[in-house]
Amino acid sequence: MRSGTYAQYMCVKETSAIAASPSNLSDDQAAAIPYGGLIALYFLQRAGAHVTAVCGPTNLDLVKTLGAEAGVDYTRETAPTGCPEKTTASCGGR
Repeated sequence: MRSGTYAQYMCVKETSAIAASPSNLSDDQAAAIPYGGLIALYFLQRAGAHVTAVCGPTNLDLVKTLGAEAGVDYTRETAPTGCPEKTTASCGGR
């Protein structure tokens, strides 16, 4: 699937990561959901937070290029010692 298009319709494979938008959100609001993590990361960095991202193994390098100091592979590791019980932001549908 290519991104960056303004097409009204698009053909995708049945195995693509597609989901119906929540009925209580407008299309614009639903389209903004994937950017929530990036926005949270930006503000956390600006506030001086040390950000550790939790993701799958294929995204470890990506989260570091986006600004996380470290990445935790949720399929192999538990939270690093010293992490608070509560997290500030959680994105990614897991």
